[in-house]
Amino acid sequence: MVIGFALIFFGVIVSLTFGSDVVRAQDGVDYIVITDSPGGRPIENMTYYIGDRDTFYCSGYNHSQGFVGLEWCYWQNENWAVGEILEIDGTYTTFIAIGAGSTWVYAYAFNGTNGTLSDVTGELTVLPHKIDSIVIVHSPDGGTSPAGWVGDLTYHVGETDTFYAMGYYNGTVIGLVQANWTTTNSTVCSITDHGTYTSFEALELGSCRVTAEYLGNYTNSTGTLTVVGGLDYILITDSPDGNEIENMTYYLGENDIFYCSGYNNSLGFTGLEECYWESEVWEVGIVEPQYGTTVTFRTVGIGSTWVMARLYDPGQNKSFDMTGELKVIPKNIDYIVVVDSDNVGGPNPGKWVGDKTYIIGDTDKFHAMAYNNTLGALGVVSVNWTTSNSSVCNITSPGTYTSFKASREGDCTVTAEFQQIFYNTTGTLTVTTIGLITVDDDGLADYKTIQEAIDAANPRDKIFVYAGTYPENVIVNKTVTLEGEDEETVIVTGGGGTVFLITADDVSMKYFTIRDGYYGVFSDRTDGLVLSHNIIKNYTYGLYQNRTTDSWVTHNHILIGKYGVLTMEAYNDAIRYNLITDNTVYGAKDFNSQLKNCFNWNTFRRNKIAYWYDPDQELSTMEFDGNIIEDNDIGIKVSGASTVDLTNNTIRNNDIGIYLLDASPLVYNNTLVGNEIGIYCRRSSSLILQNVISGSNYGIYCEDASPEIQENEIDNSVDHAIYLVEVTGGTIVDNEVAGDDILVEDSHVDSVSLLSTELDSVSSTIDDVVLDATSSLRMMWWLRVRVLDEDGNPVTRAQVWVNDSLGSQIGTPRTKSDGWIDSMLVTERVDTSDGSQSHNPYLITAARDGAFGSIRESVEQDKQLMIVIVRPPESIEPYLPLGFLIAIGSMIALGAGLITFFSSEVGKFALLSLIVPMYMKLRKGKILDHYDRGRVFQYIQLNPGEHYNQIKRDLGLANGSLVHHLTMLEKGGRIKSRRDGRFRRFYTMQTQIPVTNGGILTEVQKRVVDAVKDMPGMTQKEMSTLLGVHQSSINYQMRRLEERGLIRVERKGRKVHYYYVGKE
Repeated sequence: MVIGFALIFFGVIVSLTFGSDVVRAQDGVDYIVITDSPGGRPIENMTYYIGDRDTFYCSGYNHSQGFVGLEWCYWQNENWAVGEILEIDGTYTTFIAIGAGSTWVYAYAFNGTNGTLSDVTGELTVLPHKIDSIVIVHSPDGGTSPAGWVGDLTYHVGETDTFYAMGYYNGTVIGLVQANWTTTNSTVCSITDHGTYTSFEALELGSCRVTAEYLGNYTNSTGTLTVVGGLDYILITDSPDGNEIENMTYYLGENDIFYCSGYNNSLGFTGLEECYWESEVWEVGIVEPQYGTTVTFRTVGIGSTWVMARLYDPGQNKSFDMTGELKVIPKNIDYIVVVDSDNVGGPNPGKWVGDKTYIIGDTDKFHAMAYNNTLGALGVVSVNWTTSNSSVCNITSPGTYTSFKASREGDCTVTAEFQQIFYNTTGTLTVTTIGLITVDDDGLADYKTIQEAIDAANPRDKIFVYAGTYPENVIVNKTVTLEGEDEETVIVTGGGGTVFLITADDVSMKYFTIRDGYYGVFSDRTDGLVLSHNIIKNYTYGLYQNRTTDSWVTHNHILIGKYGVLTMEAYNDAIRYNLITDNTVYGAKDFNSQLKNCFNWNTFRRNKIAYWYDPDQELSTMEFDGNIIEDNDIGIKVSGASTVDLTNNTIRNNDIGIYLLDASPLVYNNTLVGNEIGIYCRRSSSLILQNVISGSNYGIYCEDASPEIQENEIDNSVDHAIYLVEVTGGTIVDNEVAGDDILVEDSHVDSVSLLSTELDSVSSTIDDVVLDATSSLRMMWWLRVRVLDEDGNPVTRAQVWVNDSLGSQIGTPRTKSDGWIDSMLVTERVDTSDGSQSHNPYLITAARDGAFGSIRESVEQDKQLMIVIVRPPESIEPYLPLGFLIAIGSMIALGAGLITFFSSEVGKFALLSLIVPMYMKLRKGKILDHYDRGRVFQYIQLNPGEHYNQIKRDLGLANGSLVHHLTMLEKGGRIKSRRDGRFRRFYTMQTQIPVTNGGILTEVQKRVVDAVKDMPGMTQKEMSTLLGVHQSSINYQMRRLEERGLIRVERKGRKVHYYYVGKE
C-alpha cells in the first residue's frame, strides 16, 4: 500500500511539474456565454462590412448568482476566409471581418465539475462593403455612377455580352457584388443567374431587360436590349444610318466623325457595329480611336487618303467598307517656300534653300512648304517643279518634294509653283568639280599653312596636308575637306588658343594630331561636321560641339586634358567609336543635347568621370549604349534627368560604375565588373533591370531613393549585393545574387520578391513579400538598454544579458559611464516560404555588485529600454520544522484524494513547496546568487502581486524550478505571498499587500480607473506618463482591474487600449 501511495504521489508530482497548463473555469461557473462586454449581451446574428472589428468576451455564469466574472477560454473560428480572431486563448478575442460570407466563433472553458463549457455566436455575416445602390455596368472597372450603365442596346442573333453588378456608396465605386440575375424575356435573352457578372446571349428576335438584385434590398435593370436579324453588310456613314462617306474635301486642320452602320438585307439598319478603323495615308489623315462604333477623322497633312472600316469577320465582304477620296487642302496660304526639310517645327525646321555648291553627282531633296502670315508653317503642299538649267540640275515633278541631282558644271535655280498662284525659287545652285589644294610646312606644296589653303579654297575643295608640325589657330569658314597624310605625323599645335574653329557646314576633317589648345576643336553652330581618325590631346576642352546638328564624330583618340568632349545643345549628332582617356574633370558630357544618333560604342579610360549627362531641362530620350568604361573614378554619372537610357555598356574597375543623382534613367542590360560600387543612386526612382554585376563591394547601393531593382544578376559582392538605406517605395524583384545578401536599413519598401536570397531588414518595413523555397527575410531592429540604480543614477560597467525567446544569447555587453550599452541589432522574426519564426519576446537582464534587474520585451521597432537594478535586503536563515517529514508522510497517506486540490494553482504551489525543502539547503547571504532566482526576485519587485502562472509564463521557468526559487525567497525573508481566489500572489517584504480583488480599490487603482473613464482607449505608456507611475506597475494594475471586470482590453495593431466597463 505504501508503494501504491508513493506511485500516486510521484504521478501527481510529475504531472504538475512537467505537464502543460490547462485553463479551467472558476469554481461555481455553470456555463459560459460569448458577450459584447463582460456580463453583457450575447453575440447573436451580426452583420459586418469588410474591415470591421469587434471584441467578444467569455462571460461565466452561475445558475443562481448570474454573472460571476470573465473566464479564460479557448477561441475558435469556423471560416478563416471570412473572419479572423486575434487571440486564441484569453478572456476575450478580437474579431476582424476580412472577406464576404458567413462564419461563427466558438469559446471553450474547462470545468473540473461540469467538464468542458462552450458557447457559439450567432451567424456572423460579412458584407463586401458599405453600399447604397448597385448599377449594371459594361466593365468590371465600373465608373462614376451611372456613367457605365448598360442602357438601350441592339444585338444580332447569336451575339454575346457580359454585364457586371457594381456596388456604389454616395456615388463612389465600391466594387463588384454577388447578385441574382433575371431577365424579362428568357426566350429572347439568355443569362447566367448568379455572380458578380452575367453572361448574356441574344437568342432570337425581340427585346428584353436584365435585372440584378443584391441582398434583396438593391436592384438595377438595363435599358431595353433589342435583338435584330443577322448582319449582312456595313457602311461608313456620317450619322447612324446616315449618308455614305463618298468623295470629301477638307481644309488642313479640320476634323470629321464617321459611323460604322450595320445593315440586314431584309430589315435594313440594325444598329452601329464595333469596327476596326484605318487610314490609308497617315501623313494626310489619322483616325482615333482605332476601334469602336464611331471614329474621329483628323486632317494632319495636305494630300489625299481613304478611311476603311472592318469587322472581325475574315474573308467575308460584309466585314469591310471604304470611304471615297478624302482630299485635304491647305487653308489660308499666303506664300510657299522651297526648304531643305519637311519639318514644320521642332528644333530643326525646314530652311529656305539659298546659294549652294554641289559636286557633279551630288544629290539633294527640296520641299514645298506652305505658310500663313499669322500661323507660320502649315505643312508641305504638292507643287509643280521647274529648273532654269536642266542640263546642270536634274529634278523630279510634281510632288511635295523634288529629287535634285547635280549633272554637269554650271549654275541653276529650282522653282516651285502652287496652283499657278504662289511661286518660290532657290538661290543659285552651283555645280563644280572638286579642287585639290596641298599644304606642306617645308614649302613643297601649294601652301605652307592650313589657313592659307582654306582662304584660297572654293566650297567643296579638298585640302591635303603633308607630314609636319603646323603651329596655327585655324578658322574653317568654308565647306571643305581637310585630310592629313597620317594622324601621327601631321601635328597642329594651338599654343593655348583654339586650334580649329569650325563655323561652316559640311566640313570633313581627318588624320590630324591636334594638341596644346584651350579648345582642340570648337565647332560653332555647324551642320554636318565629319570629324574622324584624329588625335586630340593636351587641352582644356578637347572637342566642344556648340549647338551643332547632324555631326559625325568617330574613331578619334581624345586624351590628356580637363574636358574631353562637351556637347552643348547639340541635335542629332553621333559620337561613336572614340577613345577618350585621362581627363581630370570628365571624359564626355552632354548638356541639353538631343543626340538622336546617340553616344555609342566609345571607350573611356582613366577619367575623373567618364561620361556625365547633366541637362537642366527635360529632353527627348537619348541612348548611351554599347560603350566600354574602364578604370575611371566614376564611370557614368547622370544628374537631374531621366531622359537617357543606359544600355548594353561594359563598365569595369571603376570606383563607382554608374552614379545617379536626382536622376531616374533606365539602366538596362549593362555588365559591371570589379567596381567598388556597381550602381549608386540617390534621390532616384530608376528602373534597374537585367544588369550583370560582379566583384563589387556593393552591387547596387541606393539611399534616399525609390528604385525599381528587377531581374539583375549579382555575384561575388564583398559587402552586400544590394544595399538600400532611407529608401521610400521602390521594389526588389527576382534578382539572382548567387549567395550574396541584401541589406535594407531605415527604409519603407513597397515589394520584395526573392530568389535564393537572404535579405536583412534593419529598422525597415516592407509592404509585400514573396519568398521562394530557399530565400529568407530577417526583420531586425536596433536595441539600446540603459541600466539605472534605485535612485535613477546610471550604473557603469553593469553586465547585461540579452536573450531571445528561442534560448539564444544575443549579446553580453557592459554599460558605459552614462549607463547605456552600445546599440545592438536584434531579430524580431525570420520569414521563409514555410512561415515565420519569431524571436520575441526578449529577456534583458542586468546585474552589478549583487544588484539585479530584468525586463521581458518584444522588439518590433527600434527601442530604448531602462532597467532598474535593486540590491535585496540581507538574508534571514530559514527554519525548517522538525515535523516536516511527518507532514509529508501525512500528505502521502491522503493519496489520490488530494489530486483535485493540487490541480489548482494554489494546490500546485502548496504541493511543490512541500517537496522542494527535501533537496534545498538555505545559506545566509547566498539566496540571490543564483541567476534565475535573481530574475524571479526582480520580477516580483517590478510586478508586485503577480500570480504564480503569470510569473512562470513571463520568465519561461519550469514548474519545479519556479517553486524552488519562490520557496527559497519566501523562507529567506525576501518575499511574501497570499492566496487570492484561485491565484497565489507574491510581493516583496517591503510591499504593502492591497485589499483583495473583491474589496475596495487601492489608491493607484482608483487613479487608473478615473483616467480610463476620462480618456477611453488610453495605452499603458500614456497612462504611465499621465500618472507618473512606472509602466510595469500600470501593467500590473490593469490586469487586476481586468480580472475584476472593471476595464476591457482592445488590441489595435501592436497597441493595447483600455476602456472602462464596470462599477467599483
